[in-house]
Amino acid sequence: MIKRKILVVDDSPEARSAIQRVLVRAGFEVTQASSGKEALYILKQKKIDCVMLDHLMPEMNGLDVARIIKRDEKLKIIPVIMLTAVEDEDEVISGLNAGADDYILKTHPPDIIIARVEAMLRLGKLQGELFDKNVLLEKANADLYKLDVLKSEFISTVSHELRTPLSITKEGLKLVLEEVTGSINQQQKELLEVAKSNIERLSKIINDILDISKIEAGTLPLHKTLLDLNHIIKQVFSKYKSMAQEKDIKFTFDLPEHATEVYLDSDRIGQVLTNLVSNALKFTKENGCVEVRLEDKEQEVICSVEDTGVGIAELDLDKIFDKFQQFGKTPGPGERGTGLGLSIARKIIQMHKGRIWVKSELGKGTTFSVSIPKYSPDKILKSYIKVGVQDAEERFSKFSVLTLSISGLTDKVLLKAVEKHVKNILRRAGDNSLIYDNRIIVFLSDANQKSAESIKKRILDSCKDFLISNKHIDKKIHFKTTLLTYPEDVLFEDDLIKKIIA
Repeated sequence: MIKRKILVVDDSPEARSAIQRVLVRAGFEVTQASSGKEALYILKQKKIDCVMLDHLMPEMNGLDVARIIKRDEKLKIIPVIMLTAVEDEDEVISGLNAGADDYILKTHPPDIIIARVEAMLRLGKLQGELFDKNVLLEKANADLYKLDVLKSEFISTVSHELRTPLSITKEGLKLVLEEVTGSINQQQKELLEVAKSNIERLSKIINDILDISKIEAGTLPLHKTLLDLNHIIKQVFSKYKSMAQEKDIKFTFDLPEHATEVYLDSDRIGQVLTNLVSNALKFTKENGCVEVRLEDKEQEVICSVEDTGVGIAELDLDKIFDKFQQFGKTPGPGERGTGLGLSIARKIIQMHKGRIWVKSELGKGTTFSVSIPKYSPDKILKSYIKVGVQDAEERFSKFSVLTLSISGLTDKVLLKAVEKHVKNILRRAGDNSLIYDNRIIVFLSDANQKSAESIKKRILDSCKDFLISNKHIDKKIHFKTTLLTYPEDVLFEDDLIKKIIA
């Protein structure tokens, strides 16, 4: 039988020997150490099953040794029993806080000492088994992660490679259908329309697979800006109006009369709404109804897509946003997709810090609702600056912020019109603008001081012309500007925010 090994650490030879006699009689193999340093050296050199450690020792006391043992990845599973000559509640608490697993009085009877050691050895055995299993689990997770990365890279590569020939084929079909290459008869046109429809469907499948791969890899970018959500909903409505008419579906929307400005990625939110509206129309029968509603609340906006379609079974509702799920709905041929649309929609909404949920009754209809939080001007300003600074760091470029104040302009509607005019002047994809504290803040990506000065001049000249031509302006206009460039003028993101707010 393999003897279990106990390390007894005490600066007193008599105390070590006394504990050793008790342990040896019980069948343990004992190793002695006269100091904390010697104990740590022994622990590194040989296998020890339990450490019995004197609380008070010179140079390195028992608390220090216990802390070092419990911080070491390989040693921390070894049970540590603190030894003390007197029963002191504060000593016990400090020892347990240092990582000790138990406390024993040196004056305890031998049978109690052995029983406590046996209990700690059982604990150590369990901890060792758990440690070994964790090592195996971590290795398995690492292997799975590598496989997942390879899978994502493979999917992304294949999808990208498929995009080019598909785009060429799609463009070729378009030219033939428009009879650029010569006239075609009706039968040929119908066959080509079917081919075009299937290529568009395949393109959507590829885009969905690419999106889900990027989402899982954490590389799907969001380009958020302050936009009127009403406008995005109207665009989606226009896109599907003819589809609703073809199926004789009553397709309506109910939007607030005022602009509903939300900080979002217009393309991605448009993608979510497109998916919800497309599904609603797809699974609603003739003479049914589909309505898109937008509610403007104090802390959030809620967009709902309600239909009178076939509905979803209650048992399937909990899985509706999982990947590759297609429930209960029984559309005609050619209308089945990848089952990724709703999963992608949920991820996009989560990336916007929002929520998406569904209510449905089989045979009666379904309502999908999306909530997107409203951000304060301060939060939006900080987000624009954070994105601009990160982009500049990643691309080793510059990021400039122009602050534009217009004296005498108190009409908020007109100020908003000027800001919209400024936004139209901006040319780069990463450029943006925001009204903050009655000022127009312009964010210029990849713009050093020289190019930012040139853009500033163009903005000022254009804004002056815009305001002078406005009939409501009847006095001289004064502009005040501040231009800051990161990292030329300001080295840190927080300092840039403070200077702009000030």
